[in-house]
Amino acid sequence: MTPNERTPMAKFFDLLAYERKGASVTHKMYKDETNESIHIQVSCGFAKYEKNGQHYVFKFNHQKQEIDQDCFEVLKEKFTYKH
Repeated sequence: MTPNERTPMAKFFDLLAYERKGASVTHKMYKDETNESIHIQVSCGFAKYEKNGQHYVFKFNHQKQEIDQDCFEVLKEKFTYKH
């Protein structure tokens, strides 16, 4: 599989595995509670997991990938875990 054939999420996790400075994570819940987002800033880009009503999307460096609710919930739990 060439790098161009990899999904945006696969590219993001490849980058995250080698990120030396760590990632900055921001979790936003909007007032209407139907919209929610997780923003992740890394050294060479920006990623966002987004819930917009019943639609779930992952965006990384201007590339977009549809995800399902289970994926969003698991990633929210992993990225926003509080000790």
